[in-house]
Amino acid sequence: MKKALTTLLLGLLVCFSSAILFTGCGHEHVYEKQVVAANCGVAGSITYTCEECDHSYTEEIPATGAHKHTPQLYSNATHHWYFCEVCYQNVEQTAHVWDEGVVTVPATFDVTGIKTYACTVCGQEKKEEIPAIVHTHDWGDGVVTLPATTTTTGIRTYTCATCDKEKQEEIPVIPHTHSYSADWLSDGTHHWKSCSSCYDEQEKQEHEWNQGVVTLPATTTSAGEKTYTCITCDKKKIETIPMLPHEHNFAAIWSSDEADHWHACTLCDNVQDKGAHVWDDGLITLPATTTSTGLKQFSCTTCQRVKTEEIPMLPATNSPIYALTSDLGAYMVTGFDGMAAEITIPATYKGLRVIGIAKEAFYKNPYVKKITLPNTIMTIEESAFEECTSLTSVNIPESVTLIGWKAFRGCTALTSVLFDAEIEGVATSSLTIDKEAFKGCINLASLSLAENTRKIGENAFENCFSLQTVNFNDSLLYIGDNAFANCRVLDGVVFNQALQTIGRLAFDNCIALTAIVLPDSLLSVGAGAFRCAEKLQEVTLSVNMTAIENATFQYCKALEEIVIHENIEAIGVSAFSGCESLQDVSIMGDISLFGNQAFYGCEKLETLYFNSSTVGTLYNEHYIFYNAGIKGNGITLTIGADAFI
Repeated sequence: MKKALTTLLLGLLVCFSSAILFTGCGHEHVYEKQVVAANCGVAGSITYTCEECDHSYTEEIPATGAHKHTPQLYSNATHHWYFCEVCYQNVEQTAHVWDEGVVTVPATFDVTGIKTYACTVCGQEKKEEIPAIVHTHDWGDGVVTLPATTTTTGIRTYTCATCDKEKQEEIPVIPHTHSYSADWLSDGTHHWKSCSSCYDEQEKQEHEWNQGVVTLPATTTSAGEKTYTCITCDKKKIETIPMLPHEHNFAAIWSSDEADHWHACTLCDNVQDKGAHVWDDGLITLPATTTSTGLKQFSCTTCQRVKTEEIPMLPATNSPIYALTSDLGAYMVTGFDGMAAEITIPATYKGLRVIGIAKEAFYKNPYVKKITLPNTIMTIEESAFEECTSLTSVNIPESVTLIGWKAFRGCTALTSVLFDAEIEGVATSSLTIDKEAFKGCINLASLSLAENTRKIGENAFENCFSLQTVNFNDSLLYIGDNAFANCRVLDGVVFNQALQTIGRLAFDNCIALTAIVLPDSLLSVGAGAFRCAEKLQEVTLSVNMTAIENATFQYCKALEEIVIHENIEAIGVSAFSGCESLQDVSIMGDISLFGNQAFYGCEKLETLYFNSSTVGTLYNEHYIFYNAGIKGNGITLTIGADAFI
């Protein structure tokens, strides 16, 4: 490329130089030399011109030789050529040589086609139009696409059988003999008779009205109506009769609206003495409180019209609302006036003890965050603090004997429930935590029950998803159905030695439990009590239990060993089904009842020690060990000595 550029510059360069020659002109020529360089296709030249006398002469420089063209052909619509890389000239330019062409778009009956030709040398293309195919349309008989009627023309559509082109022709209106209706047709000004086939009209005339009849008499307060009838076609028209003139008779009693009063004419709508109301100072008919608006009634001093206005609520006092008990010996807190975040309930009010929080006293209070209760409180009643979603902390005095149904249910921010220590010199009664008392307190993390707690009701702590540890007091007797169900992080549970009953599904789906020791005081464990405790590895049964109820340990997937002591007489349906890690089972006593599928799906079961004279029951029940031991070498059954007594 660099060489070609150099050649081009040499070819175009005009060089100037001087030469001194001596001639017969009488002076010494001083020539200036002008050079036009030669290239591969064009000769060059040298022209000499005297600077003094303009004498000049020219010498030719021969062309340098053949063109050096590119391998690529260039083209336009008519020719093709090569391009010289030295002199940048078009060389070997010749006309295209066209092939026979190819039909690329066939012509049809309505559309021209295209034939494409290509140069056999350079590939350049050209296109020529192919004329549309000429033919005579074959229309046939056509099809009636819109039938003619006696009132409108129709359309017949023809389609060429060769090219599918369509044309339409009008079908004339169907000739007919007029048939005029017997009944008159009419509008507001004329009546006529019409042909039933083509709607042609005849006998068209203007209405001829009779003298009219008063159909609505006019009064002094309203216009009347007079009805006229065409004597030919019975068409009717109505005209308005003006109101009757009269002398006003204004009523003695005032008429009024919200803004004004007046005396109205009894015969028409005319008024007199119209004026704005003049209101008196008003009378309070419903006093406002801190929780509700009041009402004040005003009367117009002229017409005695009455209006009522709302009295705004009184400013909040941020204090509890009290109600006397039925024996008038103490007060209950029934509500709270204000938006305080921290509330302390006093021990006395007006010289009497405050002994309880009444039903729904703080229900859905969105402001309270901390409640401090005095040691005079005995009951926290149904829904007292239900859905107080900002409440984070509450203390339960030792004096409390009942935490009622749903008392703290849905307190989703509650993290601390502090049961106060026993107060010296104050006698305490047993405490019952009723049904659903703390259900859904999803942020409550730990719990230490009061020493006087005797009963935890059904669903009391269900769905407390953050509850991790529970310290049961020594005197607790009863844990109700579903009491701790779905407490999914609960792993620190130590049962007290006085506990007698654990209800149905009490710890269902407590998936973090790892070990439990059921105290010997325990007499009854309800069905499904520890169902789905997936991490439970160790279980010690109470010696006073006589039965393992249905599904008690179902799906305890981490349980590896269980010793069923000699006092157990019955094992319920699916009691250990789904315990997929269970390897060793020891049955020490006489089992009078095996429930269906008692050990169903205990797929790793390896050893079964059966020290019971009722060993025959294993053959009488359904699917007791169905799918058990399937992931090992089978089950080794050891029969104890007592089995042969």
